[in-house]
Amino acid sequence: MSEYVNNKHNDWEDHLQAVAFAYNTAQHSTTGELPFYLMYGRDPVFPNEKILHPDPSNDTALDPHEWKHHLTTTIQQAWKDAADHTKIAQGRYNRGANFGAQPVDVKPGDLVVMKNFKSKVGLSRKLVMPWEGLYLGTTTCLKNIRIPKNY
Repeated sequence: MSEYVNNKHNDWEDHLQAVAFAYNTAQHSTTGELPFYLMYGRDPVFPNEKILHPDPSNDTALDPHEWKHHLTTTIQQAWKDAADHTKIAQGRYNRGANFGAQPVDVKPGDLVVMKNFKSKVGLSRKLVMPWEGLYLGTTTCLKNIRIPKNY
């Protein structure tokens, strides 16, 4: 969303509905499902689908008690599958994050980005771009770089 807000960060709520819609109707790599599906037990129906296929779904032909059972079972299975996918993804992310973790060897002449520590008074911390640059590393610039001990 930081790409769409204005410089004063006072119009972010204008974009919130579109961002939430995109987030909820996109498959997530961690769960393997759409958040919409995990919430409602069915895929979302978009306006263009109603135009292309105006006939209602056959799901409404079920008895209300059968539909309730079907929906409950579907959501419970989706939640279980999402939890399983999440556990697998967590292990994969941890292995990837820890693989080959080594200190950065920055030399004069390398391109670097710098953390943006400028005052953000009146701006949302989450919407401010966290990095500045590309800068050409110089000897004086590299003397001021601190690499954390636990890096």
